[in-house]
Amino acid sequence: MGLGIGLIISGIFYTFYRPTNISKEKIEIMARELGMRYPDEIKAYFENDKK
Repeated sequence: MGLGIGLIISGIFYTFYRPTNISKEKIEIMARELGMRYPDEIKAYFENDKK
């Protein structure tokens, strides 16, 4: 009974859902605000690294 009601409610919500298209640039800006970094932006230092 509960599963059927849940499926009906989720079906109703899904009919009104409109996915938004976010540009890749905006996704990158939001990810950087949350702390994302590319691997080539990070320099790893090791004890015996003479470079």
